[in-house]
Amino acid sequence: MAARDRLAGRYRAAYDRLAAAVEQAAARLGDDSVEVAYLRNELAVTCKALARYDEAESLYRRALATLEVASGPDHPDVAGVLHNLGGLAHARGDHPTAAALARRGLEIRRDALGDDHPDVTADRAALAPIVHALGDLDDAEELLVQVLATYERTLGPEHHEIAVTLNNLAAVHHDRGDLDRAAATYRRSLDMRSALLGPDHPELATTLVNLGVLEASRGRVGAAVEALRRAIALLEPAVPADHPTLVAAREELDLVRPVAGE
Repeated sequence: MAARDRLAGRYRAAYDRLAAAVEQAAARLGDDSVEVAYLRNELAVTCKALARYDEAESLYRRALATLEVASGPDHPDVAGVLHNLGGLAHARGDHPTAAALARRGLEIRRDALGDDHPDVTADRAALAPIVHALGDLDDAEELLVQVLATYERTLGPEHHEIAVTLNNLAAVHHDRGDLDRAAATYRRSLDMRSALLGPDHPELATTLVNLGVLEASRGRVGAAVEALRRAIALLEPAVPADHPTLVAAREELDLVRPVAGE
């Protein structure tokens, strides 16, 4: 049920269910059991979605410590938590730490599972926006193009992971100054996410904010306002008022509305 709630964007409900599950499993199986570690990892993913970053990091670190003892430091499950920790550091803006964690996780899974394993592709996909944030557009684009080709071959042309990859590739196009290509790629990502998750899912908001910023830079203020307002409407029921994406959407809208004559 918790996974279903998170998939549907009901992050608070998912948090409540998972927090209760962690407490119950720890009481029944022991605080350092592998099962509790898996639940803590899942709870941390939900905390990240709610921008509860300190709590997420504490949960990930506890899960990591348990799994390193139980399974060894080079187990793929350890790499999975490192992947998540890297994503969390990226969300917090600590890109060097994010890169170190993501690369360590990628190396562990590649050695354990082989270069063509889906989890290794997911690790590359997660590494790409971190590399982008560190300023290496060429490496980021190379990773994303490689990941996109793999996903399209293995998952089919319409999949959530493809939509996420397209959003990240559009960001690279944007930073290169290829604004038309960036806008088209953001819209392709948005259409795919909307079709797969539903038009009211809060995960659409990231792409909508990115698209709003891009449209404002192109002088298309009406389109920018529309995208930003939609992002805010999707996020407000789902996340805290200080969630970074919601704050960014409101701040950008405040900048764009006077230009739009509002």
